[in-house]
Formats: sequence, C-alpha cells, structure tokens
Amino acid sequence: MNSFFAELKRRNVFKVGVAYAIVAWVILQFIEVVSNVMNFPDWIAQAVFMLLVAGLPVALLLSWAYEVTPEGVKKTAEVDQSKSINHGTGQRINKLIAGALVVVLGFIAYDKLIAIDGRVVPQVEAGQASIAVLPFEDLSAAGDQEYFGDGIAEELLNVLAKVPSIKVAGRTSSFQFKGESPDLRAIGKTLGVEHILEGSVRTDGNMVRITAQLINARDGFHVWSETYDREMTSIFAIQDEIAGNIATELLGTLGAGELPKTRTGGTENVEAYNLYLQAKFVRGARSEETLRQAEGLLKRAVEQDPSYANAWGALAKVYTLLRYYGHISRAEAAPLVENAAGKALALDPENSEALATLGNTKVDVELDFLGALAFYDRAIKSNPNDIEAHHWRNLLLDVMGRFPKASQGFRENYERDPYYQIILTTYLSRLGNSGNLDEVKRVLATISEGQLGQGFEFTRAFIQLGIALMEGNIPEAEKYLAKYEELLGGPTYLGRYGISRSEEDKQQAFSRALAGYEAGQRSDENMAYLYTYFGDYDAALPFARRFVKSRPQAFLLALIISAHPDVDPRFDRVYNNGNSYVPFLQHFPELIAAYERAGIDIYQMLQVERPADE
Repeated sequence: MNSFFAELKRRNVFKVGVAYAIVAWVILQFIEVVSNVMNFPDWIAQAVFMLLVAGLPVALLLSWAYEVTPEGVKKTAEVDQSKSINHGTGQRINKLIAGALVVVLGFIAYDKLIAIDGRVVPQVEAGQASIAVLPFEDLSAAGDQEYFGDGIAEELLNVLAKVPSIKVAGRTSSFQFKGESPDLRAIGKTLGVEHILEGSVRTDGNMVRITAQLINARDGFHVWSETYDREMTSIFAIQDEIAGNIATELLGTLGAGELPKTRTGGTENVEAYNLYLQAKFVRGARSEETLRQAEGLLKRAVEQDPSYANAWGALAKVYTLLRYYGHISRAEAAPLVENAAGKALALDPENSEALATLGNTKVDVELDFLGALAFYDRAIKSNPNDIEAHHWRNLLLDVMGRFPKASQGFRENYERDPYYQIILTTYLSRLGNSGNLDEVKRVLATISEGQLGQGFEFTRAFIQLGIALMEGNIPEAEKYLAKYEELLGGPTYLGRYGISRSEEDKQQAFSRALAGYEAGQRSDENMAYLYTYFGDYDAALPFARRFVKSRPQAFLLALIISAHPDVDPRFDRVYNNGNSYVPFLQHFPELIAAYERAGIDIYQMLQVERPADE
C-alpha cells in the first residue's frame, strides 16, 4: 500500500488533483461574475460545475497513465524510470498551484471589498439569519392581482421583521426588483442578505394558489418551496404557515407557534383585507390622487369590518401624508388623524401606523417633542420594519439638536432600506451638512443612472452641484448646474447665483420666485427660504409666519440645519449663504416654549446669544 501511494506521489497524481480543484474553483467564480453581468440563466453555472466534477477523475487517470517527456507525452509504463522528468513536472505543477492561489485570493478580495460596488449593506450579527422578501408575482389570468402579491409579501416581511434572530431587508429596496429577472445571488449581495423569499399568486374566483420558495442567495439553490391551493377565506392561515416554514428553515428550532400571527390587529373579513391591500398598494405613489384613492378604499374596508385595526391605522397615515404634502391643512388633518388612530389603538393598542401618526401629530400640532418620541418608540417596538416611524423619529432628533444620534439613525435607516428615496436623500443630506462629501460621492456612485427614476436624477444633479460648490470646484459646478437646469426644463437663477454671485442673477431669482408665488407655484416655505438666504429678515417674516403655521416641524428643521454648530461651514455658506433662521425665534415664543418643555435651551444648543428682551 505504501508503495502504491509513493507511486501516486511520483506520478504527481496528488498535485494534479489539487491543481485541478483550485483551477476549477477559479473557473466557477469567473462564471459567476460573468453570469451576474450578462444575466445568464442558473443552468449554465450548474452545467459548468457538473462538467468540472466529471473532469476530475479523467485528469487523475491521465496523470497516472501518462507522463510528459522531452520527446512528448508517453504512457508511463513505456518511460525509462532513470530518464523520468516527473520531478521537474511536479515543480511546474507547484508553480501552477501557487499562481492559481494568487488568483483565488484576488477573487476573495474582489468579492469582499469590491463586488458590492462599495455599497454599505446592513451588518448581520453573529448567528443572525438574513432575508429579503421579493414581491410575489401575479399569475392571475386577468393580471389584476399585483396589489395582492405585493400585500402577501409585505405581510410576510412584517412578521419576519418582528423576529430578533432574523434580519429583514427593507420593503422598498426589495421591491425595486419587481418586474425584472436579475440573478438572485446579485440581489442577495446588493441587499446584504443570505436568503431570498420569492413566490407567486394566482386567484380564480374564491380560490387562491400561492407558491413560495426560499432561495440561498449565495449559490442560487432552493432551500424550501411549497404550493398552497386554498379558499380565500384561509389566506391568513396560509401566511402564518409560510412565515413559520421560513423561520424554521432559517433558524432551525424556531417554529410557527413562536411567530407573531399575521392577523394581529387584522381581520377575518377577506373583502376588507383585499381593500386594505389595494389601499397600501396605491398609497405608495404619494400623489394627492393616489392618497385620496387610498382613503376611499380604507373607508370601505372599515365599513366592511369596523374592528379592522390595521385599516384604521393605515387611514390615519393617509391623512398624515395628505397634510405632510400640503393637500389638506393641519387644522383639517388633526381631527381626522386622531379619530382614525384612536379607533385603531382602541382595537390594537400597539398598532404601529397609528402610533407613528400620533407621534407626527405630537410634533407638528402640539409641539410636544418628548411625547412624540414616546409614540415613535412604541411604534418601532411594535413593528421594527416600519421605516417611516424610524424616519420621523430621526427627523425629530434633528429638530432637538441631537445630531450624532440622528446621524446614526439616518445611516441605519439607509442600511435597512438603501433604495427608499426619502431615506436615501435624507441620508445624503445628512452626510452633506456634516461635510462628509467623500461618502456622499460613494453612495451616489452605487446608484446607476436612471435606476431610481427621473426624480432621483434631478436630486442627484442638485446634490452634485452643492458638492462642487462646497469644494470650490467651479467647472464641476457649472457642469452639474447645466444638468440640473436640463432636468428642470429652465434656468435656476439661485443656482446660477451660487456660482456667479452676480447682482443680476440675484434679482432674477427674486423676480422669478415672486412671479411663481403669485401664480401659486411657490410656497411660503420657498419664499421664507429665499429672503432668509439673502438676509432680508423683514421681508421673510410674513412668509415665515405662514410657514410655521402650516409646517412647524419643517420650519424647525430648517432653523436647526441653518444654525447648529455641528453643520459644516461650507454647507452653511452654500445652502444658507451664511444666514440662519435664528432671528425669527423671538417672533415665535411658542417654539422656544416647546424646546423648554423638552428641557432644551435652544439658544444654548445653537451657541447663539439670547436677545436681551427675552
């Protein structure tokens, strides 16, 4: 036996096996990279893998049976052992192995440091499972169940997000892949998760077929799949069963009985549930038309089932969004929000949407910062996946001057849902006003042109213009100003003034702003900002009064960003022209009182002198 192994060693069989395995691994990694770029189907990588496996015994057999000699390849049995050059061949194989290992290390470095395009992905704690839930594909004959597929996926996402041992990618970032057929391994790498749940829904009358499959995002192989053919009346049981199966697969010992139920705060009325899913589907567009449509659907849902807490909570959020985007006044919104949220909490005291909207009301209507924080904290505890509750809480921390904590929160929100535009743009703004321009550039570089739509390209050009001005790079600023104006469809004289500092551009900015205000195209907020930017506080005050009355939290955020000592001086110079909202404070004692109730001396926080008459 010893002589046999010695002969294997002499004929370099072991070395050939090692070299073959390393080279095969390199080939598979190359195929994976090419597949991700070219979007090849999974079977190609699988076929290459099978061919390489089949080739291993052939390579070993050839290394045993044949030998390389100066006269060419000969059968080993025909070679005079005294003239064998197997030792030299072995040395060359050693060099091949060393070179291949260098390539292996290069691939590992690429995978760990470069392949995610520099994106900051959420960190997974030791022992924590991670998953992204993609929208379920609508396979219904009429193609009218997209809202239902999205709703099923979101319900599952929310349930899994409540399990501390599972890290769940944000809804918006996961749903951006809807309608596409990207490599699931690429999705996993982009979102920083190890597993992906995808599926489909098909409805036919009162019957529904739901197919769910759990994919290992590292290799693209199926971990688990199941098909459910049930009546619509059992839809909630199906969701619970899917969530339980996924948790069991991810965590092993955790079963469905230990998961929160999808019916918590919900309904047994399938029609009400359908209306609720349709409302959440259309609400995402955020236009007045879609928000009004969502309002109507949710009113019908609570008519079908007045005890449907989730529908009441969603209705409260619709009214909050209508107020936030200026479609209804604070005075109109307050009783509507309180009524809907109150009914939701009477039915489910920890309904996250109701809690978050009441937190918003506490800030914007009552100027009660600490009360708002308490509501936001309860909402997040109830539903850790409520991205807007996190977002609103971070904005409030900014208003309260807690910049480090707010910055951490904005970053965590970005990592949780990096493709949610509100979250993304807020994070970029936070990076900009703190002076972290390199990180702004890095984040922008992770988003390809057009990936998030035309609206984000407009925002991108505005941010890039601001960065160039902060860095004093006028040629770059002119380039991005041209891009911004191209997307805007006309000149922006305030942007031009930022570059030229000319009196002509300043006057043009004023005349266009006034004309837009008279035409109803500019808000009091816009005008207050413009006059403050140029230091004309007397002219800005009437607009500031209306601004505070309609959106006090937005006014306070503008105030803090324009004056907080942690804001980078370059940001202040570019975006505020060195002026701040502080002179307005003496005209709004209710704002000073709000800070005092929260135990904050706003003048001390901003490191400015308190007026003598206060």
